[in-house]
Amino acid sequence: MEIIRYEERFKQDFIAMNKSWIQEYFTLEAHDLEQLNDIDKLMAAGAMIYFAVENEEVLSTCMASPIKNETWEICKFATNKNAQGKGAGKAVF
Repeated sequence: MEIIRYEERFKQDFIAMNKSWIQEYFTLEAHDLEQLNDIDKLMAAGAMIYFAVENEEVLSTCMASPIKNETWEICKFATNKNAQGKGAGKAVF
């Protein structure tokens, strides 16, 4: 497993995994869709996205975004169901 910073080639994996995760455990809200549709804008404002990747497959992903006074928010976090238990979520977190 390799931990990498955001790469455009994994953008759709980030969006799909987070939508699926949110819909399964929470409620997908307008704010979630706004964040997922504006990844480039959030990245330009300082957000960071990390991926746990193995054999070119995204196992888990996490996005942290600065909010103020050196405080960060974990605003998106998801793990591929087939990868649960591998430690990928802990690694990107």
